[in-house]
Amino acid sequence: MKRTRIKPISAKEKARRKKWNELVLYLIQYRARGKCESCKKSPDFRGLQGHHIIKRSQGGEDEETNAIVLCGKCHAKAHYILEKD
Repeated sequence: MKRTRIKPISAKEKARRKKWNELVLYLIQYRARGKCESCKKSPDFRGLQGHHIIKRSQGGEDEETNAIVLCGKCHAKAHYILEKD
């Protein structure tokens, strides 16, 4: 199976992206109690990362009901799967 490299995000792209609502990020991290909401494991060195279930670019809101926290590995998998479709 061919592996796809994930290209790094440029500084310009990072600046363009909308920041997370801090309250939403706090609430989903509290809900997860320090575990990835996909694999249920404690995070690796990359920590837990917020992930929108429905992308903001597709009309998803920055709300607790549209967000989960994932470990770095599950977050990368989620984006890889979404981008393949």
